[in-house]
Amino acid sequence: MKRTIFLLMTICLLFVLAACGQSSNAPAPSTSVSVPASSEPTQSSALGNDYEDYYVTWSFASSFPAGSPFNEMNEKVMNERLMEMTGGHISIEFYPSGTLGTWGSALQNCLDGGVDMAYDIPMLYPGVFPYLEASSFAGYTAIGSVAQTYLYNDYYDKFAPDELDAFYLVSLYGVGNTGMVSNIPITKLSDMAGGTWAMQEDVYTGLGINAAISSETVNEVYEAMKFGAINGSLVGYYACMDFNFYEVGTSFTAFDFHCGNSVIVLNKDKYNDLPDGLKAIVDEWSEWVTYEVLGPFGDDLSVKTKEVIGAANPDFRVYWLSEEEVQEVVDRSYPLTKSRFESLGIDTDAWDWLVENAPLYSERYQYVDKNFDYVNK
Repeated sequence: MKRTIFLLMTICLLFVLAACGQSSNAPAPSTSVSVPASSEPTQSSALGNDYEDYYVTWSFASSFPAGSPFNEMNEKVMNERLMEMTGGHISIEFYPSGTLGTWGSALQNCLDGGVDMAYDIPMLYPGVFPYLEASSFAGYTAIGSVAQTYLYNDYYDKFAPDELDAFYLVSLYGVGNTGMVSNIPITKLSDMAGGTWAMQEDVYTGLGINAAISSETVNEVYEAMKFGAINGSLVGYYACMDFNFYEVGTSFTAFDFHCGNSVIVLNKDKYNDLPDGLKAIVDEWSEWVTYEVLGPFGDDLSVKTKEVIGAANPDFRVYWLSEEEVQEVVDRSYPLTKSRFESLGIDTDAWDWLVENAPLYSERYQYVDKNFDYVNK
């Protein structure tokens, strides 16, 4: 009984002390929406509150089909990270399958304000982004998407830092291994003679073969191969999985004399509209996307591609061109590409810089060719 009375008196005393300590003009509890509690402070709380009432959702145009690893990575990794860093103040809504702009049109749609963010390939805009266009010509290679990403960003900063100035550049990155998906085995370039191939002209010229080229985009390749309009297409290896090319093709041959770049951009006005605190976070997020996500993405996804295709079509084969043939293509392509630089009115020193530095970047970033089980290597 005494113990109970003592506890009651203690509780009453605590209420009295709490009432005495509360100012009569203390502010009422906040009724604003709050970010779920976290064990660590968010970036937004650390950088100030100049955007406390600012919320925005950006639309994102992707050419990849719904459910593809590229789109899943964007939605589950990039978007979640951006929401985490901004405390939920910025999010991204994705539109797959080219619904808001596909390869060769998404950048223009983003520039026009039809979509807030876009994934695209600069070389598909002839003469518009000449340095990035030219850096996707044949005649050199930095093997592996990590090496390519560092190479392209250093190249861009050195030779063309204003080329994408109409946008906010979220990421410039390398796509990793490229080559020919085909309905015939290609173990040497002469195997392509007489066929019809979807590829850009500069790559075809460097091959030194007698064949026909076609202009199908990657979205059109499946149907074209299915109905026999083409024998194959120059694509990134993981496109064989994303677009189910293993259903209409029988093999992929790695081309170690060609690599390309892609970009993700944000409409410049959308970036400029951001409060300064959110701009700082987006800048940090952009670096993370480029070097921690998209840089390794091509290499990592190639491993997954091998596993997925191996389970779906065990008869699908991957081939390799000999180092001698690769060097022959490089030798043929070098003067052709240098003349293309000249025709675009850009510094040919940029081409020499790429050719000289590409193998150094491959070595520096220690790419290990773990992606392929080559049939002929």
